[in-house]
Amino acid sequence: MTAALDRLERAGYVHRVRGEADRRRVRVEVTPRAFELTETIWRPIGAEGIEQLRQMTGEELAFLRDFMRRGRELQERHALRIAALSKR
Repeated sequence: MTAALDRLERAGYVHRVRGEADRRRVRVEVTPRAFELTETIWRPIGAEGIEQLRQMTGEELAFLRDFMRRGRELQERHALRIAALSKR
């Protein structure tokens, strides 16, 4: 984790803030540069996705919701199955 944070800090995407009471505690904050880059990349994708959802009927949205719920449940079941394998 330290190496990843070092790289992000060198790139100007985060900075560390030491705790006042305990200097061993460190909070990692996103820089304005990183926030701006994130907005530039993801805002248009989010806006387009929202527009696509607005064009769907209630029936289509219900299907999508149910499909995603069943997919999540499937992943959760198999995550438990896989975790149980490591306890053998």
